[in-house]
Amino acid sequence: MERLDITAPRALRLALDTQPVTHGKVLFAWSLAAGPALARAASVTWNEGTLHALAKSEPWRQELARARPVILSRLAALLGSGIVRTLTISGTADVAPSSTGATPPRR
Repeated sequence: MERLDITAPRALRLALDTQPVTHGKVLFAWSLAAGPALARAASVTWNEGTLHALAKSEPWRQELARARPVILSRLAALLGSGIVRTLTISGTADVAPSSTGATPPRR
């Protein structure tokens, strides 16, 4: 019997492999790869192999930048290598946490 932490990503990868590469598919993979908090902390767009993440605040931009290698690795595992080649992260003006749906990390 296989462990769930091995089986679940493999099942997701197989399910995603049967679908065409679309903006929606990449955004779905983003939400899985980044996790709930980081996925909510940025608006994301995908264009020609580059995933652009616009962080909702400077603290979230820093957290996304720290997590970039892990997120890229997870995206490659879910989508295959070459679908998302680059992850750019930029910040925006700080907004109130209540309007973002996510609370910035505390230091």
